[in-house]
Amino acid sequence: MLLHEKFINRRVAESLEEAPMPARPLRLPPLVYPREIKMACFPSVYGVHLDDVVCLYGASDFVGALSRFVVHLQHPDYTRGQVEYAASHLHIPLQKISVFHRIKFVARDPFSLDPTGDIVVDSIHCEPAYYDKYGNLIPGRFDTAVINHRDGGRAGVRGML
Repeated sequence: MLLHEKFINRRVAESLEEAPMPARPLRLPPLVYPREIKMACFPSVYGVHLDDVVCLYGASDFVGALSRFVVHLQHPDYTRGQVEYAASHLHIPLQKISVFHRIKFVARDPFSLDPTGDIVVDSIHCEPAYYDKYGNLIPGRFDTAVINHRDGGRAGVRGML
């Protein structure tokens, strides 16, 4: 009892010495932790011809989108009309590209015992149909994703790609 009384007295004395903390609202941990994109080190397929990107992957305007992306990257101050005009006159000097079939989104759980461990919380697949080693047709998988690109905020579709 004496030890417990000394402990309580010491704690009371320490609390009197400290300045009172301003009351702040209790902040609960988020339900959805921030996610990061995690890509594989190597592509799933090397050297896919641009015509095959259109046929197998269904990306009908891939070359046009790539042209607009390159022009916008080189000239971020261009208007949409200027980007369209410059993209229509841009020559893409490649015929083949490497393709990644998956994009993974990982999150870190702050309450986990392993603070370096990533948890895969979601993934996007883009894989054309193929035949397995037994000759069975495996159907393709193309997931749809809405991505908050810049200023989309917490709700709405502004800034979504």
